[in-house]
This record gives sequence, structure tokens and C-alpha cells, in this order.
Amino acid sequence: MKCIRDELMLSQYREKDLDAETMEQMTSHLQECPVCRKEMKRLETAVKIIQSIEEVTPPRDYLEAMHNHLKK
Repeated sequence: MKCIRDELMLSQYREKDLDAETMEQMTSHLQECPVCRKEMKRLETAVKIIQSIEEVTPPRDYLEAMHNHLKK
């Protein structure tokens, strides 16, 4: 398999959203390719950071205030 360096494919691999043959090829490729392995680690880190962000609930009047602000 040629070097992936395709973030979409790495993301699909991480989400197990590829057919079985492609998953196996990706697994083998990641074992051999330090560049793609590094990209996969970066993707994993980004996902962990995003998942760790606390969800906040905006104030009730937030949407109305935004609309009013944009009208100015």
C-alpha cells in the first residue's frame, strides 16, 4: 500500500468506517509507515482534546442577543 497521508482515510480507519480489506491494509501500513503513524497519533490526540472540552449551555437570551448584535 502506498503512503496514505490522507486525513479522511485515517479518520475513517479510526472510526472503523472502512471495508475489512482496507482496514487490514491500513493496519499493516500503519505498522510500517512512521509518517502515517505520527499522523494517526496526532489525530488521536486531537480527538482526545476535543472530547475533553466541557460542554457549556449558553444563556437563554444568547441567540436573541446575537441576532441583535448582528443587526447593528
